[in-house]
Amino acid sequence: MIDLENEYRKQMDEELVQNLHNELQEHKDRLEDKESQIDELMAEWDEYKTAYAEAQLCSCGSTVESTKPSSKSEKVPDPPLLTDGKEPKFEDWMIEMKGKFVANADCFDNDQMKRVYLVSCTGSLARQQLSVRLQEDATELYISVEQMFKTLTTAFQNPHRCMEADAELQTMYMRPGDKFPEFLAKFLLLASEAGIPDD
Repeated sequence: MIDLENEYRKQMDEELVQNLHNELQEHKDRLEDKESQIDELMAEWDEYKTAYAEAQLCSCGSTVESTKPSSKSEKVPDPPLLTDGKEPKFEDWMIEMKGKFVANADCFDNDQMKRVYLVSCTGSLARQQLSVRLQEDATELYISVEQMFKTLTTAFQNPHRCMEADAELQTMYMRPGDKFPEFLAKFLLLASEAGIPDD
């Protein structure tokens, strides 16, 4: 009877040891997976830092020589910081940003450089609009600068701009003392925003 009891305990101890060994191996496997993921994230982070540093060097007009044999374009001034879409106006900022990408294309030889630079030209509310998809745990990261432009356009461009411009045109008239060139400039701007053809 005692032998059976001892045998039973021994068998239970062996099963317990085996279960503990299996759990330990699972934990080791998970730890290796986590370490592998950390290594991948660190490599991505290093790439991001390098791209950001290169974008900053380009935007600051650095004298560091490029590894490319082609000559550098003349530096176009950086767009002002976009914060709330009012000052500077979002539309003006967008024109300057796209112009910068075209005129200094040699500084932005890939889309990641453009995305990093665009983020550096935003702050406050504009940065918040982008940050949702810039977080490492975001479900849908930005893969192109055009996606970022689309987010900002949705947030800051007035969807009723055309109707509002048309309504303002309907009530616009020249008052005594108004200067004609200023009146004409405003009239043409509103007509353009209202979608009225030039002819």
